[in-house]
Amino acid sequence: MRIPFVVLTADDTQPGRNAAIPFAGPPFGVAFDRQADLSRHGPTELDMPSLDTYGQAIASTTLAVQELLAAAPTNLQVTARTLDAARSDVSGPSLNLFLYRDDFTGYRDGNEPPGIHHYIAELFYLVSVGAGDTSDADAVSHRAYGTARARVQQTPVLTVGIGDRTMNVQLRAQTLGSAELSSLWLASTAPFRLSFGLTATFTVSG
Repeated sequence: MRIPFVVLTADDTQPGRNAAIPFAGPPFGVAFDRQADLSRHGPTELDMPSLDTYGQAIASTTLAVQELLAAAPTNLQVTARTLDAARSDVSGPSLNLFLYRDDFTGYRDGNEPPGIHHYIAELFYLVSVGAGDTSDADAVSHRAYGTARARVQQTPVLTVGIGDRTMNVQLRAQTLGSAELSSLWLASTAPFRLSFGLTATFTVSG
């Protein structure tokens, strides 16, 4: 079923500039949509994943964000692993995308009968930077951190392929507080690394 998808929040950017970047490997295709405030131009017809395909929607979003962070000008190795395994068999500077929780908020459209019919799904990632060497003498990790965070800021809406369908995913970079960062890193055996939070938001039908 194809239904209107309305973005709940948006940032100002340059509307109308689109670049398509194919993802190497079936069944996922990825395109990056830089039109931030879709609500200004009316709803866009997109496919809304269902609860039955929620797992695939999560995997597709993770792979799409991974591809986004690996693209130019970042040009870094990007893994999607636990914090402990982020640097396994990786040399040189790298980024790691770690999904640590999700959240659901139920809602219904005004013309629908009572009950929850749709959900706003939020995926919470920790993006961390691995330095090229233990000393990080030339601040390579700082440049990688800034470039990755800027990349997310420049791509507030990401069009993600799920098989032969697509959905819009809103991306938002955020600074995590010391308590949340500490709890994430202390739960692993990895040393603390420079990192920021990334939230991916999309709509799911019930």
